Amino acid sequence: MHLSDEEQRQRIIEVLHREEGVDCPELAVKGIFEGLGPVVVTYTCKEGEPSKKLRLSEEDAVYIGLDRSLPDFPETT
Repeated sequence: MHLSDEEQRQRIIEVLHREEGVDCPELAVKGIFEGLGPVVVTYTCKEGEPSKKLRLSEEDAVYIGLDRSLPDFPETT
């Protein structure tokens, strides 16, 4: 599923409100870091504020449009 940047931002706002109880209508996404562990979204709620981090569950990562499936590796024989 591919979401536009704005659709992804709106979904992150929803997750932030649901998980942290934070209202952040002016959310600016500074980065989304995917690794072997949880996805981390770095964001600010207002211009000039220090960045904060939101750790996403796998379910929330998929909800905001990230493909968390493992890549298909070619079979070796």
